[in-house]
Amino acid sequence: PMRLLQVASSTIEWKTENGDYLVRYTFIPINQNATRLEYLETGNVRNPFTQEVLEKLKQVVEDIKV
Repeated sequence: PMRLLQVASSTIEWKTENGDYLVRYTFIPINQNATRLEYLETGNVRNPFTQEVLEKLKQVVEDIKV
């Protein structure tokens, strides 16, 4: 099971309960209309996200109206 560790205005982080796996998303503003997404996975990654899943996440994030 994954546990949410941190939610900040620019970072979301999850870690497995046993500490073997960490995933972090960091959103970095580029300008008023663009944001860069940094994605980090560390540890024992049994089923990493595919590029298709990451593209869907990107689309969802871009569609969020702030």
